[in-house]
Amino acid sequence: MKICGCPMRACVPPADRVVANGDTANKIGTYQLAILAKHHGVPFFVASPISTIDLSLRNGKQIPIEERNPVEMKICGCPMRACVPPADFEENSLNHEDTKHLKKI
Repeated sequence: MKICGCPMRACVPPADRVVANGDTANKIGTYQLAILAKHHGVPFFVASPISTIDLSLRNGKQIPIEERNPVEMKICGCPMRACVPPADFEENSLNHEDTKHLKKI
């Protein structure tokens, strides 16, 4: 795979949390990067400081996911609404990535 004519050798996003089995959690969007990297044969690594490793949790399903206020998705920051009521949203601030897409941490 090439980006701007240069070969892409790896995809290396950060992680907010790494648990005992190697599952990670990061901002929304990392899962999509992992899938795209796998599809294009690009190794997917995670760069993570030691402070994000949590060996008290066995796997990513135990990582608490912060739920944000749905109003953040409904309002654009101005008087205009981003959606038509009564639309409902669930806005999680993290998604968890299991080890099957991960090459190394």
